[in-house]
Amino acid sequence: MKITGLQLFYMQVVIILSTVDVFLPSIIAKDSGPDAWLAILIAFIFGIFMAWIYGNILNKIYPDNMTTFLKKRGFAGKILLCLYFYLYFILTVVVMREISELMLVFLPQTPMLAISLLMQLVIFYGLFSGVATMAKATEVLAPIGIGALAIVAGYALTKTDFGNFKPILANGFFPVVKGSFDIINFFGDTLVLLFFAANLFDKPQKLFRIFILGYFVITIALLGGVLGIGVFGAKTAASMEMIALEMVRIVNIADFLKNLDSIMLGVWAIGGVLKLTFFYFGLLEILKVIANVKNIKLHALPLGIIGVMIALYGFKDLGEFFSYLGLLTYFTLIFSLLIPIIIVFRLRSLQKGH
Repeated sequence: MKITGLQLFYMQVVIILSTVDVFLPSIIAKDSGPDAWLAILIAFIFGIFMAWIYGNILNKIYPDNMTTFLKKRGFAGKILLCLYFYLYFILTVVVMREISELMLVFLPQTPMLAISLLMQLVIFYGLFSGVATMAKATEVLAPIGIGALAIVAGYALTKTDFGNFKPILANGFFPVVKGSFDIINFFGDTLVLLFFAANLFDKPQKLFRIFILGYFVITIALLGGVLGIGVFGAKTAASMEMIALEMVRIVNIADFLKNLDSIMLGVWAIGGVLKLTFFYFGLLEILKVIANVKNIKLHALPLGIIGVMIALYGFKDLGEFFSYLGLLTYFTLIFSLLIPIIIVFRLRSLQKGH
């Protein structure tokens, strides 16, 4: 079972972009104001370093993935696997809530529980189909989603007042740094691919370039997302919970291409389900090692039920949810950035010792 470099690229883009373009532009607008574009560029520069870290790790441990590599590290490796399992389970819960909230905007009369359970059914189907099948599905579906986002961003560009992005650094550099950390946090989702999929690509030396290309496409998409600041103004954009949705609603090309809400709902829903499926693949791969279980896919059901319950009833409203996201950022950065840095330099020192 192998996957291609193109499939891995689209998997990375979907894992990050499927949720990052819905809520993150609003968060960056709150944190960085009119300097949101600068926060995105700083995050991309940092993303190049992250791509080097992730590519370097897999290049040195191939044909193992991160799961089997940490398994061979004994007790310390098992502890790290437990912590990564906890991290990706929490991130799965967060994505479930994000997609459910988005669906609720379009389907206000539908119980959130019903939406979440239907998503779980699709995810379970994807899990039993296997990584290669879902990689192929992503290769087919991702370009459609990217194209739809490009249409929205292109229209927003024609309505953008670039004066809304001035003055530059009016509030200093700290808000820009804070906004860039929010983005870097999402960039770290790429790491989950190293736990179950990246080693299925038989040219690990090309991972660095693939991940950089993925970060570049995501950066362009984020720049398109913060055009909402130029369209609505920094203060108005910061007060919106979903800038991307408001941008979709203003699209009207020649009085023909308009009312794209339902189309974008489909794009975001499919992207969210694919992201959740990939997170489940990572979770199950880690659980297989931790619990020494063979028929691991059967454990997706209890994981899903627990995840749905926490996602729906763990936060009383979006305000509490966003507050939790702010706290989660720093925990996530430890495991998506700091620990991989330690691992890669440890691997390099071992290589020099030999």
